[in-house]
Formats: sequence, C-alpha cells, structure tokens
Amino acid sequence: MKFDHAVRCLDGIPYTSPAKGKFFYDLVQQERPREVLELGFAHGVSTCYFGAAAQELGNCHVTAVDIEASRDFKPSIEDLVEKTQLSDVISIRRESSSYTWFLKKEIEIQTQNNVCRPKYDLIFIDGPKDWTNDGCAFFLADKLLKPEGMILFDDYNWSYRGNEIAGGKKCTRGYVFENMSEQEFREPQIRKVFELLVTQHPAYSRFEVIDDQMAMARKTSAPGNEKELIINTRFSIKYRILARLRKLAGRS
Repeated sequence: MKFDHAVRCLDGIPYTSPAKGKFFYDLVQQERPREVLELGFAHGVSTCYFGAAAQELGNCHVTAVDIEASRDFKPSIEDLVEKTQLSDVISIRRESSSYTWFLKKEIEIQTQNNVCRPKYDLIFIDGPKDWTNDGCAFFLADKLLKPEGMILFDDYNWSYRGNEIAGGKKCTRGYVFENMSEQEFREPQIRKVFELLVTQHPAYSRFEVIDDQMAMARKTSAPGNEKELIINTRFSIKYRILARLRKLAGRS
C-alpha cells in the first residue's frame, strides 16, 4: 500500500502521527526486513504503517502484540487492519498481562538444542514505557533479533509525571504504576533502558536518538566493534507541517 493512501485511511486516529508513520514506512522500505515484531499496538496505527510498507515491499510480515485490554480500543486494531486491507501481512497476538509472555513463548518455539534461533529483523517496543516491562522485554527481544537487525523504542523521553491523566481518566499504563516512587514517575524510563541496557550491551554498536522521541540500535554480527551514537532529526518535514496545519485548523 502506498504511504499517502495509508495516511488517508488512518488520519485522525491516535497515537501515531503521519510524520512518525512516514518514518516507520521508510524504515521498512530501507531495511527490507522479512519479519517485523511490534510490541504494544494500542489502536494499531503504527502497525498499519509498518504493514503498508510490508505489503508494498512484498515478502515481509508484521506480528503485532499487546494485552487483552487492547480489545477495548475504539477503533480496534482489527478495525484498522480491515479498513486498510492489510490482513495478508499483519498477524495480531494478545496476552493477558504483558508482551513479555509472548516473547517467552517465542523463545521456546525458536529454541533447539538449548539455543534460541533469532527470528525477527526489526523489533519495535512501544508498550507501558516502564523499566519493569521494557527492560525485561529488551533482553528477551534480543534473543529473537537477528544479527544486523534493528531494535526501535518509542517514547524515549516520556515520563509518567505529567501524563497521569489521559482522555480524562487516570493513566493506568505500567505494570506497577500505583506503587511507583516519585523518582520512577519523573524519570523517562525508556531513556534509562536505552542508556543503561541497550548501549552497554556488547552485541550493539550503532545507536540513534531521533527527535528526542525515539531511539534505535543495530545488532552487530561482530560484537566488540566501536560504538557510535547519532543524534538526529529524521521525521518528514512535509508531514510535520501538515500535522501542525491540521491541529491549527481544528482549533479554529
């Protein structure tokens, strides 16, 4: 599916803007993965941008995973996949408590002779944004990520403090939300996962922070190489301007 058609189908649905969707679409086109794994999909907008690129590319499949509570989103990911006609390239999975359980099951399936065979070329982590879930998810996802594959995190600089209310309701995202300390509320936990776990991991050597919103790393096939960090502005200027114009039009 062409990107502009995907934008028309997904316009106005949270939580992925067309600018960020263009980044996802271009990333798939550039990396040409065979298997994409998305952990945390909410309405499924980002899933459909990945899927649109996968369909256009051919020979590419997207697996999207979230918890059972995601069935309550309106529209649901199923609604969007049907609307965009991307069911041929997108598979949807749900778990009761966390996508870490899905990763556990995948590791079991991929394990032969006590060795886990990597399956995915691109993994996107966009879930509760806390150290407990996503710190664990990184190490589990690493076992399933192929050498030279990419791992991508959303909400790099997001924190729970200031985001307690979402849609007029108290935010309940996060495995231990009710018991978080003030430090846990204030610290951007995905940034800490990236700084303390990903960049220090010997299997990763190239890191990129994009617009202070996302971070990604490439898994090397030759551990021990010199590490490189890039700070970048990558989102399409065209779609950032269009998003701003839509927002201003809505206010007027």
